[in-house]
Amino acid sequence: MKFIHTILLLIITLLLLLPGVSPAGPTPSPAKQIVPGNDALFKLFKVAAAKEPIYFSLIEKDLQRLRVLEYDRELKVVAEYFSATGENFGNKDISGDSKTPEGIYFITRIFKDDKVTIFGDKAFHLDYPNIFDLSEGRTGNGIYIHGTNTELKPNSTNGCVTLDKDDLDKLDRFLNQVVTPVVIVSSLESFKANTQLLTENDFKLAKSLLLLEGIKPEKVEYSYLYLISSGGQTVAVSEFVYRPFSRPIMRGASKTYLQYDPTQGWTTGKRIWQASSLQIYPEGTAKVAARPYIT
Repeated sequence: MKFIHTILLLIITLLLLLPGVSPAGPTPSPAKQIVPGNDALFKLFKVAAAKEPIYFSLIEKDLQRLRVLEYDRELKVVAEYFSATGENFGNKDISGDSKTPEGIYFITRIFKDDKVTIFGDKAFHLDYPNIFDLSEGRTGNGIYIHGTNTELKPNSTNGCVTLDKDDLDKLDRFLNQVVTPVVIVSSLESFKANTQLLTENDFKLAKSLLLLEGIKPEKVEYSYLYLISSGGQTVAVSEFVYRPFSRPIMRGASKTYLQYDPTQGWTTGKRIWQASSLQIYPEGTAKVAARPYIT
């Protein structure tokens, strides 16, 4: 009997030493955990309003990993996928260098095919080079998040971000073409060293730069409003309803690319404003007329 007790004790000890295993069961999936290194991530992410969850994708090139982060009072990982990036290391500089760019990007177009090819059956085109890349003389284009019908290998692309086609299907539901940022970093450590710290005073000024002239800030109701910063790039993102009277007359989203100068503070490098006028007709149906602006 004593021998049996000794064997049971030895088995329990071995289970405790095995990574991710305990008598209570396996370690929870990363998709259920609060993001490790929250302090680092909150240096790039400052929220002013969030009536609904906020999502963004974080691609870490050193780990060949794409994580979907959700902010709903706290920042959590809700999905995680293996992803392949450019075969050459470093930030993209010129067309054809097989490097994946680093910065904050948004989806401009979504392409879908009725068959699966070497690029999968869908592709999300990113807006590289953005205003920050252009100011630094970076060139090239055709950077996508896409799938593949071949075996996915680390650091194997011409600069795109590639996922297994099944994982891309799962990622699709998190990607909003207008307002979901795709943040690409070489590593979280490099991001921490190169990111503009966001203060409350900076945020108040940046918030005022989101709106067009003539829009009364106190009449704007935000579904969400936040700043995101990475590697010297900073973007303010919002989705809103404009209610100057008793009922709303406009809904839309805006992105403002912000540039920081130590002597002048924040200035607007580029603003993309997509709004829809809400018109109420006698029969009670609302009709929407889209009005995109770029300033």
